[in-house]
Amino acid sequence: MQKQKQIFCVDVILHRKAVKKNKNMDQSKKNFGIRIFLIIYGVSYILNSVFFVDRKKVVAENTTTSTNLVAILIDKDLYENIKSNIQSYATDYIQQKISNSKAIVLPINTKTFKAPDITKMLENMYFD
Repeated sequence: MQKQKQIFCVDVILHRKAVKKNKNMDQSKKNFGIRIFLIIYGVSYILNSVFFVDRKKVVAENTTTSTNLVAILIDKDLYENIKSNIQSYATDYIQQKISNSKAIVLPINTKTFKAPDITKMLENMYFD
């Protein structure tokens, strides 16, 4: 019986030492994690200070404003009869509905102008 008590006491002592060792390991893992976090934080703070950009002084490039060009193509023969109506439609309606726009009335001879010619004319107007 005495021997069993001694063995039990030795087991309890060894168990306590193992528990303390595990607690110390857990504590050292926590300390290691905290140290890594502090190192990363410190390095990022230093890099931010060294490569600091004053965001209040950063200015975006001015955007260029452009005019929207609206071309109204109408047959030359028809245009002579309704010239005032088309002009008022271009200025009063189109330029009011489309912001920052300029409406141009182009009376063309539909018998001589074909689609590729009209496309070229509109491209030239757009790029000029």
